Amino acid sequence: MGRNRYCGISPPRGFFARSTRAYVGYPAEQESIEGTNAIVRQIASELSIDLVDLAELIEDQESLFTDGVHFTSEGNHRRSDILLEYFREELGK
Repeated sequence: MGRNRYCGISPPRGFFARSTRAYVGYPAEQESIEGTNAIVRQIASELSIDLVDLAELIEDQESLFTDGVHFTSEGNHRRSDILLEYFREELGK
């Protein structure tokens, strides 16, 4: 069976470990993100869905996240560049 024409996107890990900001629920939030990513990867694999794995592709840099989870402007640009590259490759097939 061929790949479906769908792209899944895993949530990024976020920036927790080295940040000086306080996070409610950490490490529970980190475990939740990692658990979600594992489920997304499993479903993508089982259904032959392409996956843009932001958790693996976006580095853990404080400048990319506002609060450890949500992107800054720089983080949004990085995410957009990754997705643009994926879609350009797919459309070029």
